[in-house]
Amino acid sequence: MKKLICFDLDGTLLRDDKTIPKENVLAISQAIEAGCYVSIVTGRSFTSAFQIAKEIGLYKENCFLINFQGNAIFELKNQSMIYESGLSASDTKQLLKDLNNRGLYAQTYDNNGIISNRDCKDLRLYNEIALEPIRFVKDWDELEDKIYPKVISIDFSSNVALERYQKDFLKGEDAKRISCFFSDPKFLEFCDINTSKGTAVKRLAEYIGLSMEEVLCIGDERNDISMIQMAGIGCAMANAHPDTKQYADYITEKTNNQGGVAEVIEKFILNKK
Repeated sequence: MKKLICFDLDGTLLRDDKTIPKENVLAISQAIEAGCYVSIVTGRSFTSAFQIAKEIGLYKENCFLINFQGNAIFELKNQSMIYESGLSASDTKQLLKDLNNRGLYAQTYDNNGIISNRDCKDLRLYNEIALEPIRFVKDWDELEDKIYPKVISIDFSSNVALERYQKDFLKGEDAKRISCFFSDPKFLEFCDINTSKGTAVKRLAEYIGLSMEEVLCIGDERNDISMIQMAGIGCAMANAHPDTKQYADYITEKTNNQGGVAEVIEKFILNKK
């Protein structure tokens, strides 16, 4: 029976040093050969995630990329977009200004990469991971009138201010149309309320013609909970956030550094364990 296998990148497929365990690459390749569909599901942009997709050979039939926390879905063989959503320009500008007024660094994106209003340590540290093109604007009002996939506030020194901002944000009216969540303790993200990794995985499964019972999802952070809940088999990594583990059908014995994704594929898809 064909399955759709969905996995997060950072903290899941990738080691902490951003390399990929060889056993993960092998297991994914064997799953594709067995007739499975495969999708990366990440908060990263297309440019950043596609480099990893190429590294593990996901540029062929039945391979997909869900990026920007579910705001875009691509077929990787021809790099064509299946779905796109995001925040309005007005919401994006207001959110970025508000974060800056609270003393927090924030940025947004378009299909060409990061859009920032200043160079700083948090941006540079973030882009050591993301490796994105950066475009600077002097004022957020310079943003074009179009949708933006997400806004992210970053603080590598402490997440105390980010936690405080999230608490205040969730009490306000904007929380009725904008979701606010941590994809990492250092990254507070904002997306359209109707979009998540879980809803994107469901949309992809429908596009392929599979039920959610035929979907396997693997993740580690709180932004992965929606897809873990949505899947027929939802798996959390051994290194996952405690909140994420609560929603998982299965918790790996191996961490992301040890090849936990391969463990899941071998157990539930290849029947090796």
